[in-house]
Formats: sequence, structure tokens, C-alpha cells
Amino acid sequence: MSVVVQLAAAKLRWQKPYFAAVYGPIVPILLNTAALCLAAVGVAINGWFTRSLGSSEFAGWLLLALGVGADLIALGMPSCAANLWRARQRASALWDGPSGS
Repeated sequence: MSVVVQLAAAKLRWQKPYFAAVYGPIVPILLNTAALCLAAVGVAINGWFTRSLGSSEFAGWLLLALGVGADLIALGMPSCAANLWRARQRASALWDGPSGS
């Protein structure tokens, strides 16, 4: 292998990817913001629906609290399972499960 090819390969290996070099950290920030906004809208819609299932005012508010709590747990459990998996606590991660059950 020639010296020029070795230098070019070394330069490519240490360069940032084109996407990160051009756009910087703005795209991941925008994607995370969009994901959190969509999650908030989904939780709000599910809470509104579960409140409508109550037979009385108190039952509606109680169902809203239960529905929102269940949604928040379902949103958080996959990341908890991933952290357990990375910590090599495989049985706990599988019990926690990706589906939140």
C-alpha cells in the first residue's frame, strides 16, 4: 500500500462523519424535541379518552390519572430495560421487557 493511500485512509478514519460536520448537534436536538412533543400529545389524548370512560366526575378523573400513569410507565420502561441490559443484568432487563409488561 502506498504512503498516499495510507495517509488518506488515516485522514478518513479521524474525520467526523459528513452529517455531523455539516449539521452539528442541531438535528439530534430537533429530533428529540419532536419525539417528546409527540409523546406529550399521545399522553394527553389517551388521558382525555380515559377520562371520558368514567361513569362519574370522580371516576373520570381517577381513570385519567391511571391512564396517564400507565402511559408514562410505558414510555420509560424500554430505556430502563436498555440500561439494565447494558449493566449486564440480563434477567432483570428481560423481565422489564421492551413492551413494558
